[in-house]
Amino acid sequence: MRKYAYGGKQDADRVNELIRNNDSFVILISDKVIKKSEELLLAQPETKQFDRKSFNGQFHIENIDFLSFAYLLTDREEFLSRAKLEMNFISELPDWQPFKFLNTSACSLALSIGYDRLKDFLSESEKQKYKNAVLKLGFEPVISEYENAEKNSELKPGEPGWWCLTPWNWNAVCNCGMICAAVVWKDEYPEISSRIIENALKFIKLFFDKMEPDGAWTEGIGYWLYANYYISRASCMLKNYFGTDYGMCDRNGFKKTVLYAEYMNHDSFNFNFHDCGVESRINTTPIMYYAERLGMPFLGQSRVRAFEKGFFSADDAACVSDLIWYKAEYSEAGNIDFEDIFFEGSDEAILVSDDIAFAFHGGYTLANHGHIDCGTFILDSRGERWFSDLGKDMLTYNGAGEDFSPYNVYRIRTEGHNSIVINPSIEPGQKLGSSAKIVSFKSAERYCVINMDLSDCYPDVDSVSREILFDKKDRKIVITDTAVSDREFAFYSFMHTGAEISVSGGGAILKKGSKQIRILSNYPLSVMDAEPLDTSPRVQGQADNSSFKKLCYNLSHVHSVKILTEIYL
Repeated sequence: MRKYAYGGKQDADRVNELIRNNDSFVILISDKVIKKSEELLLAQPETKQFDRKSFNGQFHIENIDFLSFAYLLTDREEFLSRAKLEMNFISELPDWQPFKFLNTSACSLALSIGYDRLKDFLSESEKQKYKNAVLKLGFEPVISEYENAEKNSELKPGEPGWWCLTPWNWNAVCNCGMICAAVVWKDEYPEISSRIIENALKFIKLFFDKMEPDGAWTEGIGYWLYANYYISRASCMLKNYFGTDYGMCDRNGFKKTVLYAEYMNHDSFNFNFHDCGVESRINTTPIMYYAERLGMPFLGQSRVRAFEKGFFSADDAACVSDLIWYKAEYSEAGNIDFEDIFFEGSDEAILVSDDIAFAFHGGYTLANHGHIDCGTFILDSRGERWFSDLGKDMLTYNGAGEDFSPYNVYRIRTEGHNSIVINPSIEPGQKLGSSAKIVSFKSAERYCVINMDLSDCYPDVDSVSREILFDKKDRKIVITDTAVSDREFAFYSFMHTGAEISVSGGGAILKKGSKQIRILSNYPLSVMDAEPLDTSPRVQGQADNSSFKKLCYNLSHVHSVKILTEIYL
């Protein structure tokens, strides 16, 4: 049997054998893969718009991934015909939008998956059609981008090859998608494929450097998934074809960033800082690959457990890669113990105990895909989210003309987070280009204490800090906010929640159904709508936040503040 790059006939045969052996996880996922493929039989190929200028290339990857593997599993001719229809569609597009090279990479990967799996079932004319398409629409454009990046070390976003020189998700997505295509067409295009792989491995080093030494991921968990969707497939294809991924996944920072992804998911929730769209658990499919690649089998167990415990819907989350990378031992019983952890590069800490999970976020106010949210936090307990991050606002992707500024959008501004605002104005709420550092992190069996210095974010005052004390035995979190200045200032602190709120003189009660938490404070709390302050810009078309309210501290004409917020869980 010939060698496949990613998910070939051998994998389909192994999956069918696991089905015959009544492996419940494989039965669950394979049923969903076939179901989704059957749904695709009823639809015609089309492009899905992402924003006003570009389509969503990853849509085609997923379609071809499902259909081609479903055919290998079942031998049903309609899956083969529909997969080829999808491949024909993207091959006949006038271009793969090299102005947004994410889509060029995605279409290259999509066509490569289909060609690799279905090559034995394609006519010579079909093979030539797909070969011509990937050369003209993928390979020739990427070589041009690499050449421009070689000649110009200071390219601006949007200029050809700029993504080669950035350390963010564009680098990983574009380079890894092209690696996958180059591996699949290595025999047909040996010279140009080698050039692509060589350049991609060289430029992607900038991306992996960014994760050293602690695996920090400043773009948020949603973009972790986006980048690693491509990284995992590129590593897999390189290893299957060459026997090595050239150390792509071997660096310490990368190994730790896989743990970052695990910690940013908590039961049915995720800690959706920055441009992450939802509160529910992110479908971190690549960890099934990293379980074997990094020698961390508990990652595979975690993936299986997420389905078994219903942390997300199998209808929405089932992926072909789960079948390809699954091993039967991942379904064996075993506890996965998480401890308090601190990610230094992004200044984020995750505190866990039983059903309680608390995420504390600092970092840099100009992080890629970041928000102006230093000092914010998210709190889950007893299966409920009590203090929320509102996530991304698609308005910041679609824009609103040349004068549009994302820093005017509520979900991006400091006031749209569980953060401190000092002297509110039309400005974003924290100084752009500033940082908040976790200056101490002490974790023990009963207590965890974290102190964050926020002074750099607030130039109007001398010092600002936020301390978190987590008493695990008494199920209590104490937040201490301190600000000092030789000038008068106005001080606000916000806590967004989707719970029902009742405020009393000494604190508040938050309720969700029959569950509640209690808050005590040394300053009065009030309740506000989750909307801009009177001093803030008003932008048309912002996301609707009406399902949230926010608890608020509001102090005026002060020189110093020390607020204690005790949260009893």
